[in-house]
Amino acid sequence: MGNPTDSPLKTKGNFSRKHETAAQHQESRDRYLGGYNSPRECRQARSTERANERAARTPAEQIVMLDVRNGVGVGAVRERARLLENKVATVPVPESKPAEPKTSERDKRLDRAILADQAHAEAMFRGGANRGPGSR
Repeated sequence: MGNPTDSPLKTKGNFSRKHETAAQHQESRDRYLGGYNSPRECRQARSTERANERAARTPAEQIVMLDVRNGVGVGAVRERARLLENKVATVPVPESKPAEPKTSERDKRLDRAILADQAHAEAMFRGGANRGPGSR
């Protein structure tokens, strides 16, 4: 058995299995991302581009694309039915809005508790039926 440090991939100074230096790794990453800051931005841009291309196609062109992709009359049954009925709009996809931050379950519970406390305090102020334990 050999020493694990004898492996050409694990020698000291190698940045990764594919790249000898950090600069080579960065160049490769930049080529992959194509000027975007993250893989997510890159995927979103490609997705928007595909959606715009799809929206620009007529229903007949989309059926041809489905035939090329899946075979004539094979797959995408509902999509084909919609296309044949001309229910698909041919307007470009609008730019998506930034997503609102998600609230956690804990925050939702806290919000409900605050609203319940406010409703209780208001009922107590008005002299409502719910005055608490022991009241007549």
